[in-house]
Amino acid sequence: MASSALSHDMPVAIFASAFFWEIGYAIAPMIARGVILGANQPVILHMLNTDAGALKEVKMELINAAFPLLKDVVATTDAKEACEGVNVAVMIGSLPENEGVESKDVMSKNVSTFDAQASALKEHADKNCKVERLFARFNSEFKTSVLQRDAAIFRARKRSSALSTASSTCDHVRDWLLGTPEGTWVSMGIYFDGSYGSFLVICDGTGECFIAYNLAQVLVVANPTNTNALILKEFAPSIPEKNITCLTRLDHNRALGQISERINVHVGDVKNVIIWGNHSSTQYPDVNHATVTTSSGEKSVRELVADDNWLNSEFITTVQQRGAAIIKARKLSSALSAASSACDHIRDWVLGTLKGKWVSMGVYSGGSYGIQPGLIYSFPVTCEKGEWSIVQGLKIDEFSRSKLDATALELIGEKALAYSCYRGNRQCYCSNDCKGLMLGANQPVILRMLDTDNNYEALKEFEMELSDAAFPLLEGVVDAKDAKKACKDVNVAVMIDVESTGGCESSKSEEHQWEKFARSIQQKNITYLTRLEHNRALGRISEKAEVHVSDVKNVIIRENDDSTLNVDVDHAIVTTSNGEKSVKAHVADDRWLKSKLHINSRTRKRSSALSTASSACDHVRDWLLGTPEGTWVSMGVYSGGSYGSFPVTCDGTGEWCIKGMMFDETTQKPIVDKKKKALGRS
Repeated sequence: MASSALSHDMPVAIFASAFFWEIGYAIAPMIARGVILGANQPVILHMLNTDAGALKEVKMELINAAFPLLKDVVATTDAKEACEGVNVAVMIGSLPENEGVESKDVMSKNVSTFDAQASALKEHADKNCKVERLFARFNSEFKTSVLQRDAAIFRARKRSSALSTASSTCDHVRDWLLGTPEGTWVSMGIYFDGSYGSFLVICDGTGECFIAYNLAQVLVVANPTNTNALILKEFAPSIPEKNITCLTRLDHNRALGQISERINVHVGDVKNVIIWGNHSSTQYPDVNHATVTTSSGEKSVRELVADDNWLNSEFITTVQQRGAAIIKARKLSSALSAASSACDHIRDWVLGTLKGKWVSMGVYSGGSYGIQPGLIYSFPVTCEKGEWSIVQGLKIDEFSRSKLDATALELIGEKALAYSCYRGNRQCYCSNDCKGLMLGANQPVILRMLDTDNNYEALKEFEMELSDAAFPLLEGVVDAKDAKKACKDVNVAVMIDVESTGGCESSKSEEHQWEKFARSIQQKNITYLTRLEHNRALGRISEKAEVHVSDVKNVIIRENDDSTLNVDVDHAIVTTSNGEKSVKAHVADDRWLKSKLHINSRTRKRSSALSTASSACDHVRDWLLGTPEGTWVSMGVYSGGSYGSFPVTCDGTGEWCIKGMMFDETTQKPIVDKKKKALGRS
């Protein structure tokens, strides 16, 4: 898919497998937020999992988060349904590598997993051209009607379709000679590869036409990622080899992070490291061509580090074993940095790499740098218009040559093992053929994290993940068990560490504790989160009204006199093709609005971390950057002597203002009085 193929009017269908793994849960909001394809590109998320309950839970969270770019969610246990019409596929699902488990030990089970998914992609992924814009995904009934249209006209008119044939002939010649409009291709019967056939073509206005075709782009994340990608290629031969890649961007970002820490520069100033070979402990992180941008221009990494012994030993080992170190520390895989790296990989592949910069990507080897053809091997690549190209002509010294060959040898062994598993299992399975979300994409941040002595190790583990993710906007990370150190010079504080009580009272009580112990902080600068409930309400209404969540606005989260939360839709509106309508009029079901539209935890087996984190970002973003004109949001703020949830607008200067005339005195007074009494303020 070329970058110019993106259409803000038509969503891109993105497939991701195995949403019960942590990385699936981590990558879902990134996709929905536009991290992969940009802040203006709508998406449809196709999720595949064997656990229907887990899918339902994640879908709930995605709906609760009210992502404006997320046009639909397809959650299914059926691989064919999950792959129908997808444009981009992210293969996450495989047996995970736990501590002490090597890649080769999980190969056999993964072969069968990728067999089924590859078959579904081959048969059901989008096969239309993506030169400038996305082509509509037509169902089989439409395709049949087109193919039989000529016969139908003949039956109806008793003669051929002369008028439309003549018109089409004119169209054909005009486009061939004068050129196809920008962003458009046409079907044309031309000579190609020894015979004539109908192809999608673009014409340049000189009488020349060019075949313009592509298939879904596939990124394999699941380990052993290189060989899983190779398995996928074998099981889906109709997908071109150039469209199947695997993730080594995680290792690439880890290498950037290690270098930036070593020489004390920002990770965004380091570029052109290379990960050669396998995503395993034999990979070769190469800095021989890497540079650093300094105040006096670009300098080589080797010159600035000035320690060849470290670069040729400890640095390589650290990057090679970083995944195992995180598993050992967290007892879980590196979900955050892996998800972020997957987004980086796809974004650069689709939208292109920056001039003068390359990235590492596992791609099909054609023999470059002496690597055996037929392997999925990590090379330095540049990307343009949806195509990757291996960077050629780099000098390989003797030390590097030995490393490149060693990791290639491991891949050759994995390939042989995979093929033996394939032959053994095929018969059984052949029938089953931070990224600027809070303060914007240009605002650098320093993250200060605070936790207790007991949890301090968890902070260090999380810092490892943040370093590995190589977030360009992250200027620094401070992890502390000392509150004074953590709070020094902060501009925004997000308090997450309160035990959940299942209600909002603890949140409000905490605000009063802040008011008591941090008297220098103005009351208007202390708020609490009711945006989660606000977004949940938007999601519930959009489901009921069968509209997109971004078309619903101005619900209000109110507090009852017992401090529980309730949804007020008296002023809520929905945007339709006929203009704005009240939610009440559009839903036309007062009973549902009064009884069924209620706030609940929409319980998973754990807290709603995804939608809560997303809502917290929404809350801070709107508070600091401003609410859209004509829209208000729900926010827990200080008013009338106590804290409560109100509809507010924000002007972009960090100030919030309660919308007037929403609550009359009769309604609000008993609520305020009861809260004052409960807090000893009557």
